[in-house]
Amino acid sequence: MKKNALYVMFGLAGFLSAVHSANAAQVDLTVVIQQANDDGELVGVGEANTWDLDNNTLWSTSMVGKHEISDLVSSDLGWNVGGAASFAGIEINDLKFDMDPLLSFDFTLNNNTAFNQTYSIYYNTPLVPNLTGVVNASANLTAVLTDVAGSNVGAKISPLSGSSILRAFDITVNGTEIPKNVDVGNTFIIGNTGPRTATKNWSAVNTLLCGTGEFACETMSAVLTLTLSKGDKVRLYGEVEQIEAVPLPSSAVLLGSMLALLAGVRRKLRAA
Repeated sequence: MKKNALYVMFGLAGFLSAVHSANAAQVDLTVVIQQANDDGELVGVGEANTWDLDNNTLWSTSMVGKHEISDLVSSDLGWNVGGAASFAGIEINDLKFDMDPLLSFDFTLNNNTAFNQTYSIYYNTPLVPNLTGVVNASANLTAVLTDVAGSNVGAKISPLSGSSILRAFDITVNGTEIPKNVDVGNTFIIGNTGPRTATKNWSAVNTLLCGTGEFACETMSAVLTLTLSKGDKVRLYGEVEQIEAVPLPSSAVLLGSMLALLAGVRRKLRAA
C-alpha cells in the first residue's frame, strides 16, 4: 500500500477517533506505528495503541484543578513495537489540556530498527463549552532530531503524505471536520557530517469558523503524522491553542458609529 493511500486510511482513523471522543466526551491518545521502505511504500500491518486519558490515575495528582501528565518516560505510557534488540516506540514525556482550550504535547519517537518507520499520533479532547463563531487559532511545533551515534548516514523526518507533520482541526456536534488552518511542520534533515542533533521550529496563526447548534465545535484534535529514518530518534513538542473571538459590546459598536457620523458631519462643515 502506498503512503498516500495509508494517509487516507490514517486520516479516517483519526476522524473516527475524534468523533468517538466527541460522542463519548473523553480525552484519548492513539498511536499507530508502521514500517516503510526507502521509496515510501509501507510494509506489513500497522500496530496501534490507545490510551484513555480520562483515566484519572494517569494524571499528576499534584495538579489539582488542571489536566496534566508529566514525567512519564518511566511510566506505562511508553510503548514499543518489536523486540528488545530492534524496536520502534514512543515515549510520552508530557501531555496537557485545558478548556481555554489548549492541547500541549511532548513525545520522543525512537526508531531502533533497520527500516524507516511511520508514526501517526491522534490526540483529542472535548470542548467545554462548545465553541461557536470565529475562533482564533495558533500552533507551534519543535523537532529535536538526532542522528544516532555510529549511523553516519544522517537523519530525516518528513510528513507522511507531503503535507504537514502537525494537523489541527475541530469536530462539530454533527461530526464535520473544520480545519484550524494552522498546520505546520515539513521535511527536516540532518546530513551525515556536522552535528548529530539539530532543532527546527514551526508556527502558524489563523482562524476557523464554528457554527451553532449541531454545527458548533465540540472536539479539539491534534494529529501528528510523519516518517522517521531508520536508526534515529526525534523529540516533538508543541501546542495547539484556540480562543473564541469576543464580539464588541453593542454599546461599543454604537459609539463607533456615532464617532464615524460626527467625523462625516465635521468634514462637510469644513467643506462648506
